[in-house]
Amino acid sequence: MNRTSIVIDREYGSGGREVARILSEKLGMEFYDGNLLVMAGKEYGIELGVIEEFDEKGVGGILSDIAMMSNTTGPGYKMEQAYSVFSAQSRLVQQLVAQGPRIFLGRCADRILKTEAHVPFVNAFIYASNMQDRIDRARKVDGVDAVRIEAYIKRRDTQRKNYNKFFADKAWGDPKNYDLMLNTSQLGYEAAADAIIAVMKAKEHRPTCQNATAAAAATFSESTPRAMGMRTAQSQAARVAGDRPSPSLPSTSASFGRAARAGSSTGTD
Repeated sequence: MNRTSIVIDREYGSGGREVARILSEKLGMEFYDGNLLVMAGKEYGIELGVIEEFDEKGVGGILSDIAMMSNTTGPGYKMEQAYSVFSAQSRLVQQLVAQGPRIFLGRCADRILKTEAHVPFVNAFIYASNMQDRIDRARKVDGVDAVRIEAYIKRRDTQRKNYNKFFADKAWGDPKNYDLMLNTSQLGYEAAADAIIAVMKAKEHRPTCQNATAAAAATFSESTPRAMGMRTAQSQAARVAGDRPSPSLPSTSASFGRAARAGSSTGTD
């Protein structure tokens, strides 16, 4: 039985949400993105407007402004709101994984699983080396205007970087912080999902790094003919660390499992 959750950080427009959707279908696991914050807001009585303001893109922008520390409603007011939203999200993540493994898209879920929930997980960073791939997806999925679209993409990446630094003190996109770095421009979405599954299964069976490498390589040989993509997957799988402990967690209401369905394949990537 699978007991490992999955966390995906991603460049904007790289298809991280699509990879999460494919994983959800293949593994039968629910995945959470922006819907996680909406659920947290409903559960802990936080207004939707406040939730949206302190999502990845909201906090990322606020943190670049000195107003984060000085607001008309009082010094540090927005800072307090930001922490309240993240705290609600953290509590919800812990309740969800107490019921079973889940897939989370960004929002510092890896930090929550590691330091708060103490459950095993695989974390991957999804990126696209071809900027045109990112532009095409941003226009197709989010309907981003073609004018200054590259600047928009870079701004969204900066917001996510700031969000991770603020709440997890983590260098977003640094290979040292991830089990896998997957380039969808080379691999495509399906093969990226298969690589994550291969590493997840290898880690659950307490493999050596060599076994994890072999598992990922075997998966890629079946799913994609792109030699460069296979070499990337092999080198990344070889970096997989040892198991994380998985202590028994208290049971919680199954209402979250029924209320939170798999995330949408549309919307902010």
